[in-house]
Amino acid sequence: MRAFIRFCSALAGLEPPVQVGFRSVHPEAGGWNPFGPSDDAERRYAELLSAWAELEQAGVPDRYPHLRRQREFWVDFKARWEAGDPDVTQLTAAEADARTARAYVREHRPDDPRFAQARDPRGGDIEDARASLRAAAAVDRGAKNARDFAADAARAGWEAIPWWVKAGTAAAVVGAGYVASRVGSAYLDLYTGRRRVYR
Repeated sequence: MRAFIRFCSALAGLEPPVQVGFRSVHPEAGGWNPFGPSDDAERRYAELLSAWAELEQAGVPDRYPHLRRQREFWVDFKARWEAGDPDVTQLTAAEADARTARAYVREHRPDDPRFAQARDPRGGDIEDARASLRAAAAVDRGAKNARDFAADAARAGWEAIPWWVKAGTAAAVVGAGYVASRVGSAYLDLYTGRRRVYR
């Protein structure tokens, strides 16, 4: 399986020995794991850890009870990540929740440098969260490029044909269809024994 994944990654133009995350929490999971979090995902998770640490120091959710849902999502997300079951597809949602909570706290503490907008989690592209997602995205882009190339070639080929050739071909196809229907009808009559007068 690992050889197959390396082959697919090579086709997609990826460098397979990407050091994949978990080293901070699970150092035993070293090596290349295309289904684990990438270095970028680890960076994003570390930013979330520090953002939520600051939010908790500011009193979220006790002083800001309407942010309880964001906090509960974060606690669940963090527990799964540290248990070895990270859902990198939820990183963007976790970052959005952290930014929302920080924006609200920033409104109530405009002079607190911990909640400056420049310190909000930056986020990233979901394709960069796992090596397997990067490979799938590269294959998808390649398929779309091939489809677009074939469509452009067909369009260019059709546009290069003069109109009179197109009209002549259409007339020939219609004429051939008419002749084929008449011949088929005549054979059917011969086979069934019917006599018809064709004009």
